[in-house]
Amino acid sequence: RVFVILNHKYLRSPYCMFELCELWRMSRQEGAVFLDRVRLYALDDALFDTPVARTRIAIHWRQQHTELETLVREHGTDVIGESDFKRLRLMGTFSRDVSEILATMADIVRPRTFEELVLYGFDDGPLTRG
Repeated sequence: RVFVILNHKYLRSPYCMFELCELWRMSRQEGAVFLDRVRLYALDDALFDTPVARTRIAIHWRQQHTELETLVREHGTDVIGESDFKRLRLMGTFSRDVSEILATMADIVRPRTFEELVLYGFDDGPLTRG
């Protein structure tokens, strides 16, 4: 089980997005399998609950991808190292998959307090509020 503490910086971090996309990939891109593995706690600045918000995040990654890809096209592949070329490919993946991943997480009842996170995080069932 993986705990994801989602905030604005997480959604713009290539390292965090790689982790999230890998979780998605390892879950065969199936929402139920993904949600069985991931426990989400979203901070107030993690805006992803609406299609518009999710699209803005996807656009951020598309813009990052396009900017780097344009530089490589203009100046040749010898201006970019192997690790940055991998990052370029990952940004393309982020921009394609992030909206679906976040929509999957937005559609669940999420914990609002740390106590709820602890209960939900170590329980096998969905979070319920009484």
